[in-house]
Amino acid sequence: MSTARTDTQASFRSPPKSVNFTISSIISPTVQSVPLPQSVVSPSHDPADPNTLPSPYIPAAVVLQNIYRSPRGTGIAESFAHLSPDSAETTEFLIQHYARTCGKWFTMADAGRHFTTTIPHLARTSQILMKAICALAARHLSGTSCYDSSLAERYHEECISLLIPALNDPSVTADETMLAALVILRLYEHLQFSDLFQGHHLSGTSALVRSVMGNTIPDCSHGLQEASFWGYFRQCLYVACVNCEPLKFDISIYQIEMRLSTPCTVTLPSAEEESTWCKWITWILAEVVEFCFGPQGPLMTLEEAQSSWRELVSKVDMWECNKPSSFQSIAFLDRDPGKHRLFPLRWFGNEWHALANMYSFTARILLDVHDPLMRNISMGQFGFRRARKELELKVLESARALCGICLANPGNVPTIITLSHAIFSFASFLEDVEERWMLIGMLQSSEREESWPTKWIVKALLEEWDMTASTLEAG
Repeated sequence: MSTARTDTQASFRSPPKSVNFTISSIISPTVQSVPLPQSVVSPSHDPADPNTLPSPYIPAAVVLQNIYRSPRGTGIAESFAHLSPDSAETTEFLIQHYARTCGKWFTMADAGRHFTTTIPHLARTSQILMKAICALAARHLSGTSCYDSSLAERYHEECISLLIPALNDPSVTADETMLAALVILRLYEHLQFSDLFQGHHLSGTSALVRSVMGNTIPDCSHGLQEASFWGYFRQCLYVACVNCEPLKFDISIYQIEMRLSTPCTVTLPSAEEESTWCKWITWILAEVVEFCFGPQGPLMTLEEAQSSWRELVSKVDMWECNKPSSFQSIAFLDRDPGKHRLFPLRWFGNEWHALANMYSFTARILLDVHDPLMRNISMGQFGFRRARKELELKVLESARALCGICLANPGNVPTIITLSHAIFSFASFLEDVEERWMLIGMLQSSEREESWPTKWIVKALLEEWDMTASTLEAG
């Protein structure tokens, strides 16, 4: 078996013609090497397409994900592709695929895991919900296999045709399945359309969600309704972060009690307790986003901005200090560029532990970048260089932590979605070309393996770094 390159002086600016990458080159020398087929490491690419950008880290990410993925996934999709779209077998296959994959993307802060357990059952008696999850499942399959994409579009159109008239019926809009269907449709649109900078594709669904949800945060007694609310809330966070714009959600009219100053001393907290801490860090991130991009920011005096900023920093610190011990990583490997481990790796016992920690790191990046004191230091002024360097070190520490969590938890799609929250706040600080390659490789792998659209993010990164596929290859 060939071994991975370990030459610390090797240049990765121009990938060699034939390299046998291994998991051990990124994670640990104690992990058994796994060779890649030549078809995976081939350096051939289309310079005009950022998605085919050559990178020695793409194969490693692919291997990491394939270890945890079922090798039967694509084959199953192909075996059902010939069935009639109207057949019971097709519907059942799509419902099951949704439950196994896409439904898990909603599970953060949902102790009952309603989107993977409750919704597949409710879909059998709700045509709107059934068509919504079939549209999402078919769209996901069309991006990861040979599944016909037109079937997803058909389910989506049929769902919308049922949904619009139903929203005029007050008794129907009160149905908890309605909000769930709308949130699922919104995720479908995230997969279907990638130009989120414009946001016009999602505006219609957002308006429908707000009309159904009203101005109250459902409490835990509402089950699916509460899970749907938080699913929609995280979608709003994603759009606000990637567009660097205010939340399309007025958080000022909501009240949420956060007991951050009280440490969680339970050795094994319940799912409900963990869910509560997930909700708190989600809400804190929303407050941070509103501080950074909201309309009130420019109107604040320096003293007011500093006071609000310190309060938010304190909230993040308290969440980190007092969160349940189960939210700590179960294993950690620090970054070691000499072993091509560019990002620190953290493994977690639960998917939402990883996501909650990523929300905390994202909040820190945004707060560091939008520190009010930095606004008062002009370029060329004494102290600017030192302040910029200190800011860069803090942002890079959190950014590398985010990337490392994604790399160490392959197959956890919400981690790459959460990484996208922060990319547009830390990308300009990422100067190391190898780290840039690693980040691009992770994004590309996510689109290939999980159908999460990242081409537009890669394109934006290349523009930010003033690079193209050809310049990266040339180094």
